[in-house]
Amino acid sequence: MTQTLSKISNEITTVRKDLDSLSVTTNGLKDEMSVLRLDQTKLETHVSRIESTISQDINDIKQSIEFSSQQQTSFDKRLSDLESNSKSYKLIEEKANSLELKMNNLDQQSRHCNIEITNVPDKRGENLTLLIDKIGLAINFPIPQKEIIAIHRVPHMQSDNKTPKNIIVKFASHTLRNNILSAYRLAKGLNTDQLGISGASHRIYMNEHLIMNKKLLFRECRSFAKEHQFQACLGQKRNNTYARVRHIADLQNPI
Repeated sequence: MTQTLSKISNEITTVRKDLDSLSVTTNGLKDEMSVLRLDQTKLETHVSRIESTISQDINDIKQSIEFSSQQQTSFDKRLSDLESNSKSYKLIEEKANSLELKMNNLDQQSRHCNIEITNVPDKRGENLTLLIDKIGLAINFPIPQKEIIAIHRVPHMQSDNKTPKNIIVKFASHTLRNNILSAYRLAKGLNTDQLGISGASHRIYMNEHLIMNKKLLFRECRSFAKEHQFQACLGQKRNNTYARVRHIADLQNPI
């Protein structure tokens, strides 16, 4: 009996030891679970922060894309407006150029009976009508005074210009003007001594009375003809096949 009780007591002691050992193990597991829970909490907090940061970054990217889209839309609109304005400006420029061309043509048309005489010395109290009479005799083409509508000298554009002022003569008809110029060219030149003008003899020139831009064009044509060794620089003439030069750009392809 005593042995049995002793054996039971030993078994109970062993069980208690096992329980104590299990309790220690359980406590260790509890501690580890607590650590795991703490780590999980920390991980969840970290993940939450990352998600929040990513979400904010995504929102920032969306806002940036929306802003860029708005900027692009604004840019496209401005570009469209500029293109529209450019077309309007081009139309206005074309109309202005057309009006300028018409005005120049009208201005030139108003001079179609005029001759411009250059390099005739100025003289106080001069009689320009008598001068035209002498020119007519010198070129073998008498010019009746009744065919002279107006005659005068024109001032220089630059006040420091010391050359003689040009003389403008308006005749009664375009045909008469052309005949006088033809006679001048047939005469092969005109000098001051032929007109009884004192001083050293020098050349006098007679040409159509051109507006300023046509004068500049004519000078460019003469310079171009000289540079390319053309025999003559001629204007466009009806029923002839001369190269038509209406603008300096036409000189790039004169043939």
